[in-house]
Amino acid sequence: MLAISAADRLSIEQVSAENAALVRLHEVSLRLARSEALPTLLDAVIEAAVTVSDAAMGTLQLYDPASRTLRIVSQRGFEPAFLEHFATVRDDDPAVCGRALREGERVIVEDVSQSPIFLNTPTMAVMAEAKVRAVQSTPLRARDGALLGMIATHWRKPHRPDAGALRILDLLALQAADLIEDRQREEILRQSEAKLAAETEALGRLNAASSRLWRLQSLEEGMNEMLAATVELLGADMGNVQILDAVKGVLTIAAHRGFDQDFLTFFQEVSAEDDSACGRALRSGQRVVIDDVEADPSYAPYRQMAREAGYRAVQSTPLTGSNGALLGLLSTHFRRPHSPSEQELRRLDLYARQAADFIERCRAEEALREVSRRKEVFLATLAHELRNPLAPIRNGLLILRRSNPEGAAAQPILEIMERQVAHLIRLVDDLLEISRIKLGKIQLKREPVDLGVAINHAVDMTKDLISAGNIRLVLDPSNEPFILFGDHTRLVQVIANLLHNATKYTDSGGEIRVTTRREGNFAVLCVADNGIGIPKDRLSSVFELFAQTDRGGTPGGLGIGLALVKNLVELHGGSVEARSDGEGRGSRFLVRLPLSVVEIREKAVLGAPQPAVKLSQRVLVIDDMIDAADSLALLLRSYGCEVRVANSGAEGLRLCREFRPALVFLDIGMPEMDGFETAKRMRALPEGREATIVALTGWGEERTRRRVMDAGFDQHMTKPADLGALETLLFASAFPA
Repeated sequence: MLAISAADRLSIEQVSAENAALVRLHEVSLRLARSEALPTLLDAVIEAAVTVSDAAMGTLQLYDPASRTLRIVSQRGFEPAFLEHFATVRDDDPAVCGRALREGERVIVEDVSQSPIFLNTPTMAVMAEAKVRAVQSTPLRARDGALLGMIATHWRKPHRPDAGALRILDLLALQAADLIEDRQREEILRQSEAKLAAETEALGRLNAASSRLWRLQSLEEGMNEMLAATVELLGADMGNVQILDAVKGVLTIAAHRGFDQDFLTFFQEVSAEDDSACGRALRSGQRVVIDDVEADPSYAPYRQMAREAGYRAVQSTPLTGSNGALLGLLSTHFRRPHSPSEQELRRLDLYARQAADFIERCRAEEALREVSRRKEVFLATLAHELRNPLAPIRNGLLILRRSNPEGAAAQPILEIMERQVAHLIRLVDDLLEISRIKLGKIQLKREPVDLGVAINHAVDMTKDLISAGNIRLVLDPSNEPFILFGDHTRLVQVIANLLHNATKYTDSGGEIRVTTRREGNFAVLCVADNGIGIPKDRLSSVFELFAQTDRGGTPGGLGIGLALVKNLVELHGGSVEARSDGEGRGSRFLVRLPLSVVEIREKAVLGAPQPAVKLSQRVLVIDDMIDAADSLALLLRSYGCEVRVANSGAEGLRLCREFRPALVFLDIGMPEMDGFETAKRMRALPEGREATIVALTGWGEERTRRRVMDAGFDQHMTKPADLGALETLLFASAFPA
């Protein structure tokens, strides 16, 4: 038998112990490899370190490069007091792990009670309380050498690990570092994917909020939607939208959520001099975030209101217009101290841009509506002012007609004047109806119309213009008469507009030809010229309202004439089209109109002289325009009426009491006492209670007609009064049913 020396026996025991440690390390490695989640892996690493080191306790710390600190993420065997003391360790900490962090190498203290590291330090008491007598700290390093953390093991008795134990610990540290680095990368990837998913979801909510906003039509609805979206995007508890009054330089609340009247009154107007969040944002033009109003010194004047309203944090984000000017603020409030994340604020900025664009769009639309409203008021006023002088002119013509003047030479002139006045009156009506053209609301006064007669009247209206342009007009109508059921004046207007259009684009010496023919149950009117023609790409747009077509440098006019032609023709159930072979080759406008089955009856409105009808009744005319009142009185007297004239409401009431009229023509737009007030007072008089009161005014729009009837008038007539309507009214008043 061979004898084994003591030295050999010790070596064998060391090898055996090291082999046993390697076996334990292998088992530990298998457990580590199976640890998928980072927290589970960290627990397994410190468990393995304590096991392979035969230690009683241990900690695993991870390193944060930003703060240069170690933080305990897993431990074995320690009480809360120890863990709190070593919760974070900086590289300037005198303890073991701080020294290892500072030197970048393992540090071993085999007897804490004798180590200068702990003598006369608060840490000595902590170590004694935890019954720690020996400790070592081994760095964990990533594959690139960067520090990942620290494995520290602790013993209850003085102890110094031998070289074999330290080799085993180094192997464990190396394997643990690789696994921790891999898990950290996986965790970073998982967090990145989760962050991306959350960001995608948030962007989806942002897109939905923007879509909801842009579907709204009014600014008020938009303000409420902006507030709801902002509160949702930031997860706020309450909020408000403020709009800047550029004139006064103050912010006013336009929408709010979660606030009572005291808050709204307190912040009713906010100026740039205020130190509230919105005041600072107004002053700087930048977002202001106050994460705790109780800790913000400048917020002291508003702190009590914040307490009463129930918020601790607030942010105010500017709404900036496309020109850089401040439009208002989006403010949100939180019940607890809070600071929105960078991602939340970035999304809020995107939404604020959308909200600012919406505000500008609404304001632009409102400005357009205001321009349109002013245009309508202007056109109505202009038409009213034009009707007033037309009234005595037309009344004078009617008087001349009823006086049955002798002399054949006067008749054609009188007829021309009558047609031109009638046409001028209708043009004034068209001035009011320009906006109605697009809606197709022009009213037709239908009757049997001879197309040939309408052509002749249109020629009478335009022949001076055609002659002035040195253009030859050729009329080549069909031998067959075409009877339409339509509005004579409107059809004349259609033909006259086409002749005017042809004249404008035909050079001196050119020719305009007007023809008619039948196509089935339609009459086809063609106005052709040999002028400058129409480019093929413009043929489809010449009938659009306000279309400006450049035809060889010739001015295109206002773009109303042909649009009116198309609208009027379609109202008659017809159609119109433009044709041209190209520039320099003339143009043709074809109008198709349905034929009427009704026999034509001549309508004597302004036709041949009629036998004068004599009526005997009392009529009162009240109008502040003297010429209009006197001319109407003359016309009424030609019917045998007994007429009195007043030029004010007060005078009209006086004459009503004295004269007891059966019929009253009352102007609406009089100064001092208008027609509405005069009619009201007249109805209260015994002498005016049974009278037929007719509103005679230059205001002819539907709104005025409704107001007239609501005010108690019996009828509404537009100046200048139509002779047929006037005669009907006179007969109805003289011979009631």
